[in-house]
Amino acid sequence: MNKSTEKTEKLKNNSNLGGARPGAGRKKGGENQKTKNKRIVKKEIEQRVMRSYGKIIDAQMNLAQGCQYLFVIKTIKKYSKKDDSYKFEKQKPEIVESPETIQAYLAGELDNEDQEYYYITAQKPDSKAGDSLLDRTFGKSTQVVGGDEDKPIEIKYNAEGEGIAKKFEEELKNKLKQ
Repeated sequence: MNKSTEKTEKLKNNSNLGGARPGAGRKKGGENQKTKNKRIVKKEIEQRVMRSYGKIIDAQMNLAQGCQYLFVIKTIKKYSKKDDSYKFEKQKPEIVESPETIQAYLAGELDNEDQEYYYITAQKPDSKAGDSLLDRTFGKSTQVVGGDEDKPIEIKYNAEGEGIAKKFEEELKNKLKQ
């Protein structure tokens, strides 16, 4: 044995390096800085959402129900020096935001306007937004995977996670064959 090997063996035998030491390591319940930062950011986001929950719910309700917009196309009378006459020029459509104008349109009071053309367009409802609202309010509904009432397909969760997809696929094929 050479001198360096002897020194190494002597250190291994006589040292208290390695292994569990009292008071060493992270204290129970301690967190990494990254985990602490995530928790702080999550709390800030939750508070921000809670402050704006009314607006968020309204927006999601609008998506779930679909939206309707009232537009107006205005026609402007312009004088042309070249022709020495007046020409009518249509403007780009504008969204009407005035509640009084919207109410007048719905009441049929704006049908005889010569310089303004009104029309309504709708945005289709978003079924995912509706599902999301219902799930958050009443809890997620039961999702049927397949099978019969007499022979339902069981979904088993494996702690190791190995081979679970193959096992599930094989069970599904066997049950469908029956």
